[in-house]
Amino acid sequence: MYKQAVLKIYYKDASGKLHAEPQGKFFYTPEGKPLFLADMTEHKVFRFCNGYAISKQILEAFSELELRPKVIYRRLDLNMLYITTPSAFRLMGIPGTWANHGQFILPLRETNWEFKPGNVEYEPKDLPVISVDDWKKTKFIATERSVGMDTRFTIPTHVKAEIRKRLGRKFPATTSR
Repeated sequence: MYKQAVLKIYYKDASGKLHAEPQGKFFYTPEGKPLFLADMTEHKVFRFCNGYAISKQILEAFSELELRPKVIYRRLDLNMLYITTPSAFRLMGIPGTWANHGQFILPLRETNWEFKPGNVEYEPKDLPVISVDDWKKTKFIATERSVGMDTRFTIPTHVKAEIRKRLGRKFPATTSR
């Protein structure tokens, strides 16, 4: 697993000045599935094809690390989620260079995106902002707490009985954090 963070890319403008631009949050759902979330506005829609873009640097990182996160673009003003995958950007996206860095634009069609009203319930807050290159070096062994999973759980009755039998005492009804 890789560190949960806000991923930023670096690119040079026309004058050669280096810029850092946050692209979105990479994190894990409570079930441990990877997710990339980016906030969108009406100004980020590419009008010539009516689509949203993702940075080529982000796609290459996912591919290099063999990650297949759900990609969710969120429009807070419309209360809508646009859900797709990195492979949809690669297969159906329009490659090009806009804003001085490589991007793939994926048109807003039902074959490319899943549209859902609402918001992401399990979004972590206050994530560190880290460059894509540095983020690729953050692999770690995940624990329930590191990905925001609930570590409290219900133990099936037959497992409790086996534990009681082996330990010769009562097993606690709940576990503490």
